[in-house]
Amino acid sequence: MKRTVLLAVSAILLVVIVSATILIVRSPSADKPFYVGITYGGDTVEGAKLLIDKVKDYTNLFILSSGSLQHNLTHVEEIGDYAIASGLNFAPSYGAYFENKVPPGWVNDAQQRWGNHFVGIYFYDEPGGKMLDDNVEFLSYSNSTLHKSSTGIIHISELGIERGGIEWITYTTSYYPNGTAKVLAHSPDKTKPGNLLVFYPDDSSEVIPNVPWTEENRIEYPNGTTVVFSPESIQIAVTYHPDGAIIVLESYDYFDTVVDDSARLLPVEPFSDVLDRKPLKTFDEATQAFETETAWRLQPLENSPVPLFTSDYALYWWDYQSGYDFVLAQLGWNNSVTQEIGLVRGAANLQNKQWGTILTWKYTQAPYLPDGAELFEQMKTSYEAGADYVIVFNYSEDATRSNILQDEHFQALERFWNDVVQNSNIVHGGLKAEAVLILPQNYGWGMRNPNDSIWGIWPANNTEIWNQIQARIDQYGTKLDIVFEDPNCHVTGKYLHTYYWNQP
Repeated sequence: MKRTVLLAVSAILLVVIVSATILIVRSPSADKPFYVGITYGGDTVEGAKLLIDKVKDYTNLFILSSGSLQHNLTHVEEIGDYAIASGLNFAPSYGAYFENKVPPGWVNDAQQRWGNHFVGIYFYDEPGGKMLDDNVEFLSYSNSTLHKSSTGIIHISELGIERGGIEWITYTTSYYPNGTAKVLAHSPDKTKPGNLLVFYPDDSSEVIPNVPWTEENRIEYPNGTTVVFSPESIQIAVTYHPDGAIIVLESYDYFDTVVDDSARLLPVEPFSDVLDRKPLKTFDEATQAFETETAWRLQPLENSPVPLFTSDYALYWWDYQSGYDFVLAQLGWNNSVTQEIGLVRGAANLQNKQWGTILTWKYTQAPYLPDGAELFEQMKTSYEAGADYVIVFNYSEDATRSNILQDEHFQALERFWNDVVQNSNIVHGGLKAEAVLILPQNYGWGMRNPNDSIWGIWPANNTEIWNQIQARIDQYGTKLDIVFEDPNCHVTGKYLHTYYWNQP
């Protein structure tokens, strides 16, 4: 009996020791700083100072996110000096083309000026969100111009390319999410009739000669096919139709000299060859293009002595992969707070980075932000989940009303500072991730709803993943991290429970 009791006690002690070890490894360090702050998007130095005076007793970080003030380094420095003299830390915000606005060496000078109070540069807002929802031009893409539209159309323009012995000015192919494609070749001449090339699914084709240009920029054919083109710039218009037919309208004359018409015809290409030229054909290619482009934008600051950070509402994993030191997940838009925290914290945990949240708009018009009670709960949840930064987004598109915070929001900030941050009974990072859900590699899904796009290009393709995410959130709440398969990031030993997206 004594031996049995001894074994039982030993087993209990072992469990306690192992658990304590896990807690020690994963708990935040005692000297790890925590920042709670506010952004300022106004256009006056005086407005920034007034806001600093308002919040300096219950925040410790002031972020200048003014599009107009960032161009004037004298103003940036004056606001930074005032914030730090008021007991706060400081971070300015900059968009793309940083090198055109800030002289070389300024960041190093500012770091020496402000020391550890200069906590970072908020740089190039929402790269992941732009990939999902906006037009993105990949300026770093080889020798061609690659562009993704907000609707998922991929355009690639090849400059000075030669087709069929004719050197065209540009040759642009557009690939649509439904699988169709259009090819446009641009040349100076727009006065001659053209040939209509009809491509069929079996790669056969026929040529209909002497098709005239029209003032209406539209040619309709008896079979219902419509070809639309711009005689001001486009000399070839290619349309791939859902029924499989491919229509090509080509202009004759390009050179002033007379040459054989056959030499002027664009070579008849099988549809499969056109598709082979398509960029971003796979999730892996989209991932590489996103990371390369974002890293290219960060390049002017790659040797920055202070951290680089951004805020985003999706694709946090690849924001980190692109080079950011920390990412602020946007809590707003009626998205799931638990899911956003699981995604950004999971990405940070496995990539050994910091993370935070920024409490942003709930509405697209006044009052914009949630009420004070909801704002407080979002801040408290972020703190308990281990966020290193909790920021309130204070901005509207109305230039006459840059400050959108009401009294209830300031009161929520003050309550958070006094009742949570300064309260030793509430543990920073006390809600640790016990479980992890691993999603497919390079699966850049927006995850705002079951039908959200993947990389802003493909439609959602797996409702089971959505169901798995919701089930694990219901099971673990804020104790769940959501990550992606990656050979360089390992979950072994970091979580008590591990689940995979395709696990029953």
